[in-house]
Amino acid sequence: MRRVKKNYCLLSTVVKMTRAEKVSISLAVISLVISISTPIATYFWLDPNIRAFKDRAKLQVSGDLTDTRIIQDLGKVVVSRSGSFYDLSVLNVGKLPAKEIQIVAQYGIAPPDDRLFTLDPPLHYEIRNVGRQTFITIKRPLPVQDSFKVTFVEIPFLLTVSSESGESTVINIAALSLEKYLSEQLGKDTSQNTSK
Repeated sequence: MRRVKKNYCLLSTVVKMTRAEKVSISLAVISLVISISTPIATYFWLDPNIRAFKDRAKLQVSGDLTDTRIIQDLGKVVVSRSGSFYDLSVLNVGKLPAKEIQIVAQYGIAPPDDRLFTLDPPLHYEIRNVGRQTFITIKRPLPVQDSFKVTFVEIPFLLTVSSESGESTVINIAALSLEKYLSEQLGKDTSQNTSK
């Protein structure tokens, strides 16, 4: 008589499943995956708040400190007292029009009551001076892939550009001006040293 050795290890025993059991387990795994992924897919793809956030208007803001020039403004010639101008470019790179664009210019002293900027192309806007700050609100929505330029005659220390989505961009012009001045001075120093 053959003696059968009993193996009590669970891992060594092989259980053969019937085809019905395999189908049943496969369906259970598929239904588990669907039940977990459905709320996630619904949240990210179908939620209108998430869709609106992804498709929101996004402003790309850049600026350039330019040298002395004369600009024509409604039939009068405007010349900057500082000898420089600051060109601010705003471009809508989002998927929806940008509404309620606001530009806040902060000056070291109280800005004069005169308009200190020009818009290219001309846009409908509202301006309000409060203390050392000038609030410029663009009244027309900026279409997708459209842009405008603001040229500041009197250069502010700080510019903030924001839209209805709440995103804002801050440009510290005082730091940029100092950097440009120092680079020009260093360039003059090196040119004077090489000429000697």
